[in-house]
Amino acid sequence: MNIEVKKLNNYPLVVLKGKFRISEGDLEIKDTISKLISEGNLKIFIDISAVKYLDSSAIGEIVAAHTSLLNKDGRLVLIAHKGSNIELFTVTKLINVLDIAQSEEEALALL
Repeated sequence: MNIEVKKLNNYPLVVLKGKFRISEGDLEIKDTISKLISEGNLKIFIDISAVKYLDSSAIGEIVAAHTSLLNKDGRLVLIAHKGSNIELFTVTKLINVLDIAQSEEEALALL
């Protein structure tokens, strides 16, 4: 698991790489997003294009972050390049709940 926080037009862009198994103690994603929200960031991008595996707990943390931001009039946008983890969100029907873009440009347009 690797997490890097960058900026995309002055908004936090959390870039995830590798395998995320919160059930095995990978809590860094939860901590990173919680810290960004507590710092007042209400628009956050998460790029999951280089993620090889997300367990159900990791998906739950993404949904929890989405809900937390919505409750504060914020927005969470996932970036998943074509062919990456988009199928997972389609099968779980979360594609109808979360904002998912296939590029950084498309993600910015969703704000």
